[in-house]
Amino acid sequence: MLTLKMRLAMAVLLLACLLPLPYGVYILIRLFATIGFVMLAVEYHRSQRPLGIVTVVFLALVFQPLLRLPLTREVWIAVDVVVAAGLILDYFVTKRRYRLQQRLAPGQNPADSPEIQASVCNGGCSCKGEAIVESQIRAEQAQHAQK
Repeated sequence: MLTLKMRLAMAVLLLACLLPLPYGVYILIRLFATIGFVMLAVEYHRSQRPLGIVTVVFLALVFQPLLRLPLTREVWIAVDVVVAAGLILDYFVTKRRYRLQQRLAPGQNPADSPEIQASVCNGGCSCKGEAIVESQIRAEQAQHAQK
């Protein structure tokens, strides 16, 4: 759950880079972003999401402050906005995944859950499976109401 909130914190930090700040602050934000992306890579590894692992490892390499990429300010602004938007989107997808995971039987592997598989498309985005999961939730609620 820590990495869930960390996604939003990283998005806010990256959006703060749009402001005119001293250069040292940008380096500090890049350091925090690198650490955050490494933590997300560990989470994605645990939840068996290989596309997520590759993505955040690439982002960790882009944002690492030791070997700086020679990008202009305008390019960095675009990168910061796109990555922040991706982190916010990933926050909502992962939050939904956690919510579904709490509904699983004890000991059931979340990756084997048809609900999670139905709600996740390529790369972790919700699409057609959304309606399937919502209908399953409504059906379960109706069953509990009848009891």
